[in-house]
Amino acid sequence: MSFLNEIKLVWQLIISWGYVYILRAAEAVYVSPEASRASLMIFANVTVFVVIFFIVLFWISPFTLPVRGLTQIQNAFAGLVRYTLAGRSLHGPAIFVKEGEPRVEENELNSFKAGVALVDLYSAIVLEQQTGSIDALRQEVHFEAESEDAETQSPRKLGVWKQVAAKLGIAGNDVNVTIVKAFGPGVVFTKSGEKIVGWVDLRKQSRAVQGVKACTRDGIEVTTNVNVTFTLGQAEDILQVTRTDEGWRALQLSGPSVSNQVVKFQPVEFISDQDAKELEHAYAENEFEWNDTDTRVSKTGAASQFIFDKERVFSAVYSRARNVSDEFRLIDWTELPGHVAADIFRDLLVHENYDDLYKPDDPNDFPLGEFKKKFGKVVTNLGVLGYQVVMLKDETPIKDAQDVNEVDLKFSRPMKFKGAAVLRDRGIKILGAGFGDLVPVNEDVRAQLLENWRAHWQQEAQKTLASHELHAMRIHNHERSRTQQDMIYSLSRIFQENHYTEEALALRLYQALESAAVNPATQRLLPADTVQMLSNLRHWLLPENKKTDESNPIIGEEGAP
Repeated sequence: MSFLNEIKLVWQLIISWGYVYILRAAEAVYVSPEASRASLMIFANVTVFVVIFFIVLFWISPFTLPVRGLTQIQNAFAGLVRYTLAGRSLHGPAIFVKEGEPRVEENELNSFKAGVALVDLYSAIVLEQQTGSIDALRQEVHFEAESEDAETQSPRKLGVWKQVAAKLGIAGNDVNVTIVKAFGPGVVFTKSGEKIVGWVDLRKQSRAVQGVKACTRDGIEVTTNVNVTFTLGQAEDILQVTRTDEGWRALQLSGPSVSNQVVKFQPVEFISDQDAKELEHAYAENEFEWNDTDTRVSKTGAASQFIFDKERVFSAVYSRARNVSDEFRLIDWTELPGHVAADIFRDLLVHENYDDLYKPDDPNDFPLGEFKKKFGKVVTNLGVLGYQVVMLKDETPIKDAQDVNEVDLKFSRPMKFKGAAVLRDRGIKILGAGFGDLVPVNEDVRAQLLENWRAHWQQEAQKTLASHELHAMRIHNHERSRTQQDMIYSLSRIFQENHYTEEALALRLYQALESAAVNPATQRLLPADTVQMLSNLRHWLLPENKKTDESNPIIGEEGAP
């Protein structure tokens, strides 16, 4: 209450001046010295308060947001002043973009007031500002690649002057220029007239298209799920390419040392026809910058951190396609790679026969795996991709599997492919693409494939069984022949010894046949009837009513005749 008297005096002075204004009686006003001093004191205190207030706001500005540099501190201070003096009526949206999605109320996204956006490390946003009427005859979009240059411009003021000039008839309102800017992680201060129109996630994205239908060359309709992995936050891969007699080929250098490098050519699908034409044109125009060493940072883009490329983010947000199967609806950039991969799958499958993809006749050959690799590489080539030309210094063509010395090679500076491609034009890098099992729409096709597979392997089993049976029969015949030879040899010796009597010869013959009959090897080789017949020789040669003379020695014993 130290200023109560001064306030009373100033209030009396204000009332007196009010009388002067109302009654137009200047002589009725008398300003006392005390009132003058009180007015000056209040004015000085208010001025000091306002100055200290703004100094404190400027001092705490760096602590309200993670800003860096004087420019961002000034922007944070201006935002605090607007919010402090007028609240939300002057301050625009305050948006937090996390993992590619804005955390904000829906109505704030449509605000054109100056605001702030806090973008995390995985995200990026796109702002636009119009400088004319949306009903203009010609619409133009200008992308500001450098944020610093864009911040120094004032497109909104230019738009106001154009509108005033159009109303006065000085200039026509036939052009509407939209200025677009892209910003990466950090604090982004939006100006009056700017609006956030898009946001992206810089991390790896995976999408799958369910139930993709396609036809093979032999007219079989199949269905499968196509999946693709892509990103905006990785640098492009760098392909090493060379010029051969057959055209441009991708290669890989590998070897234990610099002086012993082996060239290995990659499959032809590593370079599309369009990219090969671009390489041939650049070679003919001598557009390569040569070095004596490999100047690539790495063979592939860094996957451990996210990069922010303004042009790629702008292209992804603004170059949206329309879905013809859904009433030409504009689709988000994350949906496009899946649709493109599905179209490529249909285009490639129509050149393949269904049976040729599975090869049921050859267990060591699986063409479907090679077809999947080809599909993935073709889809990858549609995204952002770079190249480095590798040639011998004398520019003679390099051969496949050729041993080279790195000092004899020259390398070009890495460059990006610039040819038009549906995903490359939108700054999308494809990390991989694939599809699941090919399921025929007609169930009889799968049953017929299984039947063909079963018939083939049954035939193979029968061939194997027949071969083994033939081998066993040969072994059986060989053993039978050997046994017969042994029996013939034994019987020949008996008949050649003519000093035996007929009875002794019969006993000796019987002994030879009986020993052959009881031999397990002979029993396995001879029919059962033959073995039984040999066992009955005793009854045939030695009847029970005929006894052998005991005086006669046993055949084969010592002292026999």
